[in-house]
Amino acid sequence: YGVAKALSDQYRVSLHALGVSGSRLGDVVSKQLPLVADLDADIVLVCVGTNDITHGTTVREARRQLRLLVAGLAEVAPDAKVIVSGLPPAETSVAFHRPLRDLLGMRALLFTRLYRSELSPHGISVFDIAALTKSAFHGKREMFSADLFHPSSAGYAFLGTVYGRAVREALEAARDLQPDPEAELAG
Repeated sequence: YGVAKALSDQYRVSLHALGVSGSRLGDVVSKQLPLVADLDADIVLVCVGTNDITHGTTVREARRQLRLLVAGLAEVAPDAKVIVSGLPPAETSVAFHRPLRDLLGMRALLFTRLYRSELSPHGISVFDIAALTKSAFHGKREMFSADLFHPSSAGYAFLGTVYGRAVREALEAARDLQPDPEAELAG
């Protein structure tokens, strides 16, 4: 909703939320990606991976799933601008005690770097949500739900604003790269 709201002042927006809480990369590829095919999407925002780091998905398997994601997106949304979120700063969640919390934070950073190396060469924008949200969540229990892992309503509202801004910036960057048809005719 935050993304749609951030874009609605400049664009006509139809939002299709296909995400399922608890999903991992493999779930997105096998269950959610096929649902994109009938949408004729202009933008696809992918936010997945926290459950991969907490449930022990290997780097090798994550890489394999990311490659399947790239191929699947090319098939179901060939003309869409794709934006993928890196992983949130897992070390800010007090649901885990140290040193596990720090280990999860390092693993999240590793996965974000993996996302960038696997997806960016295919024109997929990957943004660092951790860098944009770490200070907003660090030490602030009100940003977390009762389980101290998932965001609270305030946390999700903040994330919606951040994701909205990231999608807008990716769209503007893509628009800046588009050739100006009038300039080509004038040349």
